[in-house]
This record gives sequence, structure tokens and C-alpha cells, in this order.
Amino acid sequence: MAEVTGFIVASTGTGVKVGDVWFNYGREYALPQPPPVRGQRVKVQYNPRDGGGGWITALEVLDGGAVQQSFRGAGGGYRGKSDEERKDIRRMSALRAAAAFCSGKSTVQEVGSAEVLKVAEAWLRWLENA
Repeated sequence: MAEVTGFIVASTGTGVKVGDVWFNYGREYALPQPPPVRGQRVKVQYNPRDGGGGWITALEVLDGGAVQQSFRGAGGGYRGKSDEERKDIRRMSALRAAAAFCSGKSTVQEVGSAEVLKVAEAWLRWLENA
């Protein structure tokens, strides 16, 4: 028997994926009610099988069942982020795009960081008003 503690990355009616490893509910072990969901931290006891993973013999949802912020939304993407995190993402996206845009201009004329920031600010205003 082995044990692992970690966050659920995926959950189905037949098992859970903790980190990069799948663990399956055995015939002797009924699906917990309510079933664990993506983002919950769990402790899994299991019978190991060749090639990794194994059959679940016990599963305990930790932290009172709280779903961790970083695991919400599709692939941990934009959905599920706080307003401040979304603002930071927009700012960095505008800056990255402005830098790429201005790098092409620098072969024709001198472009400094001040010009890049002006372009980024204009694009950020557009993003926030779109």
C-alpha cells in the first residue's frame, strides 16, 4: 500500500488524476459522495500497479474541500482569476505585443522604451474598453 497527497488535476467516475498520475477506484472502493473535483487537495491511499498509479483503497479530501484558485477554469487560464490578476495579464499582454510591434519598427527608425510604453498604454486602453 502507498500514499500520495496532492491536487486533483482531473476527476471522472472511474478515478482521479493527482499531479501527472491516474488513480482508479477499485471494485471494492465506492466513488466518494460527493465525488472530489478538480482543484481539491486530497490524500490517496492506493495499491500500486506496474507503470505508475494504482487502485484507490482510501481517499480523503483535505482543507475542508476547498478548491484552490490556481486550478479553477479551463487549464488554469484567464477564467477563475481575480480582477487584479486579470489586470496584470492585460498589462503584460499589451506590453509584450507593443514590444514585438516596435521591434519591427526599430530597423526603420530609432525606437526606445518610451515609445514602446506609449504603444502599450494605447493598446491597454483599447483592451480595457473592448
